Amino acid sequence: MIKNTLYHIITAFCLLTVLSCAKEKETKEQEAAETTEQKKAQETKEEKAYDFSKFAIGKAKLGPVKIGMTIAKAETYLTDFTQQDAEALDFGFDGGGKAFIYNYKGKPVLALVPALNSDVIIGIAAIDKNLQTFLYTHPKMAIKDMLPVYPNVKVQLNQMMEWEEIFDDVNGWNYVFMTNDKNRVGAYKNESEATLPARLTAQSDWITIRKPASKNDCTLLHSGTFTYKDSEGDDVLVKINDKVWTEEHKGGKYVTLAQMKWVSKCEYENTLIMSSIPGFKLEPGTVMNVTIDKIKGFDIYFTATAEGNSYHGILTKI
Repeated sequence: MIKNTLYHIITAFCLLTVLSCAKEKETKEQEAAETTEQKKAQETKEEKAYDFSKFAIGKAKLGPVKIGMTIAKAETYLTDFTQQDAEALDFGFDGGGKAFIYNYKGKPVLALVPALNSDVIIGIAAIDKNLQTFLYTHPKMAIKDMLPVYPNVKVQLNQMMEWEEIFDDVNGWNYVFMTNDKNRVGAYKNESEATLPARLTAQSDWITIRKPASKNDCTLLHSGTFTYKDSEGDDVLVKINDKVWTEEHKGGKYVTLAQMKWVSKCEYENTLIMSSIPGFKLEPGTVMNVTIDKIKGFDIYFTATAEGNSYHGILTKI
């Protein structure tokens, strides 16, 4: 009898201990979860507390920061942010230049891209989701939520960067999607042509802001510095000045010169003067006819024909 009573007492004590430990563990887990949620809520509150409306995305500007402004001038408006060095190529601007990312509480908010060997801003990347356009679109927005603004939206593969973009040519905005061959937004039959988005849940990574270019404004190619990829995937730097076309290959190791002559609004001829590229097949005096097919932002799509052979390419103004 005493033995059975003792057994029940010990069993009850063990059960109470187990239940007490389980309850204590549950309480600790609940407290930890509540702490995590409180921390997240506090971080969200702090993030929203910043007045991002000061940096509304507009045509050729992000709040007071404008295309054509110097980095030094722009930074007078960015005193709440910390600067981080980057490469212009990180944001799709070729040519070997620099870019600067501006962080708030350790998170990237925006980036500025100056022209090569210059302090003048040619591109702005709006990165934080709280930055908003006057159309109420913003970075990190899903394509399905953009459809009321862009009902006939198409996505374009950027063959240089191998990511995808949605272009708003009117406002000079590129919605950038950092995809790859495994998670494409569009289903491309021809990689040089825009297509309807197949993955509507895809979210843009940032919005690139450039100076809006007229759809058929071929004067974009009349002067300036440009880049394109050669057959080996290396960057070629192109400079157009006083109708002289200069190409620098392999970091300037080889040079090609041509005389440029516009024959219509969006068509020109390049007459080869010389090339130091080993084994270059065209002779001096060869005329290459070039037709500009379309302009997307600062990307110029063209068709070039020389000695009966044609090819398609893209020049990007930097």
